[in-house]
Formats: sequence, C-alpha cells, structure tokens
Amino acid sequence: MTHRDPWTVTLEASAAADPHSLLLHALHVALTAPSPGNSQPWRFLLGDEHVDIFTDPGRALPVRDPEGQQRIIAGGAALGLLRVALRALGLGETTTLLPGDHPDLLARVALSGSVIATPEETWLLQAAPKRRTHRGLLAARPVRERLLQRLQDVARDSDAELLVLGSSRQRAALAARVDAAARARDQDAAWNDERRAWPEPGPEPFEDSSGGPASGPAILEGAPVLALLTTAGDDPLAWLRAGEALVRVLLRGRVDHLYASFLNGPLTRSADRWAVAAESAVLGDMPQTPGYAQLALRLGYGSDLPATPRRPLSEVLLASPP
Repeated sequence: MTHRDPWTVTLEASAAADPHSLLLHALHVALTAPSPGNSQPWRFLLGDEHVDIFTDPGRALPVRDPEGQQRIIAGGAALGLLRVALRALGLGETTTLLPGDHPDLLARVALSGSVIATPEETWLLQAAPKRRTHRGLLAARPVRERLLQRLQDVARDSDAELLVLGSSRQRAALAARVDAAARARDQDAAWNDERRAWPEPGPEPFEDSSGGPASGPAILEGAPVLALLTTAGDDPLAWLRAGEALVRVLLRGRVDHLYASFLNGPLTRSADRWAVAAESAVLGDMPQTPGYAQLALRLGYGSDLPATPRRPLSEVLLASPP
C-alpha cells in the first residue's frame, strides 16, 4: 500500500479496514498537500495508533524561504489533510502541535476511538484527490459572497482569518508587491541557482493569457478574488495553524468547484508579512491590522487539471526517529 499514487486514493478504498490500515490510508491523502515549489517537505514516523509529523530540512529552500515559514505551513497543510481524512474515515484523533521532543517535530496525532463522520467531513475527503493549484487564468464569473463567507468561517475555525481584498486599491497594492518581488527574484542569482538545483522545481505560481509568468497588470487578470490568509502571530505555531486553515479552505472551495493558486513572493520575511496585512487593512478601511499575512491567494472557477506528482509514502516514512 505504501507504493500507491497518493492522488488515486479514494474514500471507498479502505472504508472497512482496521485502524492501522486507515491511518496509512489517511497518510496517503496527506501527501497531496500543497507545498512551495512542490518541495513536499514532510516526513512521518508511524506507530500502531499514532503518527508523528516532521518537517524535512533536506527539502528546505533557504533562498526562497529563509525563515522556514513556507516549509512549516506545508507541514501544517499535510497535518490538516491527515486530520480531515481520519475524521472522514471514522477515526477520532488527539493532536498535539509542536510537542518539543525534536526541533523538526511539528505534530503528534494519536488515534482516540471511533467517530461518526459528518457529511461535511466526507465531502472534504472526497475533494482531496480533486484539489489542484490552478496556475492559469481563472474564469471571469464572480465567486458567490455566501461561499466566500463560508471560506472565512472555515479559516476562523483554525485560528486564522481569510481577508478578501474587495477594493480595487487593495488588489492593485498586492499586485504591485507581487510584481516587485518577481522582478527582484529574476535578478537574484542565488534564487535562480536554488531553483535550478532543485530536483523537481515547481512551475511558476500563476500565468498570464499567453501561458508565461504573469507580471504587471496581468497579475490581476483571471483573478476574480484575491485574499490573504492571516494569523495573529508569526511563529511556527501560527504557521502550522495557517497550513491547517489553508487546506481546509482549499478543500471547502473545491467542494463548490473553486480553485486557487498562490502569490507568495512578497511574504518572504516577517516584516513583509506584517506590512502586506497592514497595507491591506488601511486600504480596506479596517479598524485594525489583521496580524500577519501568511499566504496570498487567487480564488476562482477553473477547469480540471492533471495532478502534480507526489513522492510515494514509502519515501517519506521514517524507520526510526530522526
């Protein structure tokens, strides 16, 4: 089972299995989490009825992600998918974030008996193998306000906020920051060396109408919704929670045929994450700054896309603690 393609796992595949097999099944689902440059920076240590999730320093991108923020968010996304899958498969879990046993240990998830999955939990699991990062233009039709509010509620349930940039000033300001970051990156030899050295470099975050990297005004084309995922703090715990919130927002959106892609360029450092959130708050006439912008997202309607390859579970399972 550990050699299966994570994208082919379905809810029905293991519905009657024992808890350990269901835990393995849920780990396959976790492997479909998004990560910067498709780096997949996670490792798992599996017990009979628990799993430890570690970040993988060997998959770090020190130029692109100098503070390790994106790497830990990716670990949080894998954790969020694992928890979604366990609940949908009828397994209760108790999760401890940052237990402290090892500097790379992000979370410990222990099984805690059986639960009855809600329809919402089942829908989220069914959406997992259908989720894609949509890098092309999104459809021009607007996203329903009710759906955006639902996504905001989902983020809030994970101690994050989804700030929808509703004004043209907010959208233009974020696009300008994304464009400036992309131009600086193109001139950064270290960034380009790191990308070329990566064994499986991910594609550009999003594209313009010609299929090339979007820049300038094209950043706002095909992006009916721009949003920031924010947290009150800016530390590994906040990044983990942001990852969990992200994956639940993406899955909930996919249930309603919504796609997303990422605009992470201007959020590399803590000061930038604060500045982007503060600027959006001022331009949106918000009474206070919503903390730190951990991720910037494009949201809208798209079409089905091929899945991005993932490492098999056998490649990320640890035989012993690191």
